[in-house]
Amino acid sequence: MQTYLVRRRDIGARASDLDAALTRLRSFEEAAGTPSVRWLHSYALREPQGGFGLACVFEAPDAAALHRHAQIVRLPADEILRIDATVVVRPFAPALVHLVRRRGGWRTPADLDRGTALAGRIADEQMAQRLSWLRSYAVEEADGSRGTCCLYQAADAGALAEHAARAGVPADEITPVLGRIVFRDDPQDPSRPSLSPPIPPPPERHPRRFHPLSPGPTTMKRHLIKTLVVQLVLAFAAAAPLTPVPALAHGDAPAGDVDLHKLLAEARRATAPFTDLQAALAAGYTKFPDLHGDCVAQAGQGGMGIHYLNAALLDGELDPMRPEFLVYHKTASGQHELLALEYVVFAPVWDALHAQPPVLFGHPFHLVRTPNRYGTPMPFYELHVWLWEHNPDGLFNDWNPRVSCN
Repeated sequence: MQTYLVRRRDIGARASDLDAALTRLRSFEEAAGTPSVRWLHSYALREPQGGFGLACVFEAPDAAALHRHAQIVRLPADEILRIDATVVVRPFAPALVHLVRRRGGWRTPADLDRGTALAGRIADEQMAQRLSWLRSYAVEEADGSRGTCCLYQAADAGALAEHAARAGVPADEITPVLGRIVFRDDPQDPSRPSLSPPIPPPPERHPRRFHPLSPGPTTMKRHLIKTLVVQLVLAFAAAAPLTPVPALAHGDAPAGDVDLHKLLAEARRATAPFTDLQAALAAGYTKFPDLHGDCVAQAGQGGMGIHYLNAALLDGELDPMRPEFLVYHKTASGQHELLALEYVVFAPVWDALHAQPPVLFGHPFHLVRTPNRYGTPMPFYELHVWLWEHNPDGLFNDWNPRVSCN
């Protein structure tokens, strides 16, 4: 078995097309039993024309097997590139990541090593505030030369073009990466989705050489779409152009036969530890700003506060004791006071499994469409619950006139 990178361009114009493509890839693996083609992971891409694409890493006996696989899963295979070697410099981080395709830049592996060393030095020593090298795949081109598919975290595509010019290497395509979908664990890559800083400081310099890929134990990943949407929302929140839109308010009246007071008391007990922000951070909650900064407010309606997201809870399920977001207010003394809980689920994930929109505390969720002030690539359902701060406009209202970001 060899390792290949398959580039699939323009698989669809909508996020649902991307979901469908990933579902077909997963279904092939589950139906095949012991397939000759084994899916490792994929990178979801935003193509220049605005549609979605994929760069998929597979194990396969040869390129012909991947052509047959592409026909079965009904997906394009614009390039099938044998991966000679890989280098992992930093763990994958989903914000501001680009895939840079360098075609036929080197005649021999030795030339590639020299070019890689120079590109790494320029990235670390001259452009560390603008870009960060994450990993590269060394691939064999059709004419026998060597090329690469490189992942960089960068402020913009212009920084990557400038880096290529300084290093004297090609940059034939620079494509934004929306997220990484892991189907089988890569033993060389310990990274997982995270909310790491956009441009981490360069690591201690050391010689870098491409090293051959080696087989290792694998683990099947079942919740592919859930993993993808978590990474997509993080990537878009950090990198995409955002358009603020007003949200609708909720009333207080619960729907159906729900013991609201009992359920609210249980949720309050479950989230009481998070009145201490440090406890929330230790539990995996991380600050999640919108376009205007850390604190979210809407002129004429009031404020929400500072949102902290636990990305691990964006799993397509809703639990009143485990809110996806915690909402805080920062006092004049610098302390953080817990104000509200917010429950969030991505609409395509929920709608694929349920006939009706979600309801919690006897109250229906609000659908936030795209585009929105958070820059999510797909709509989501949300419900605010002002459990720790009185809201005169209603327990489930998005905005609280008592909350200000000033």
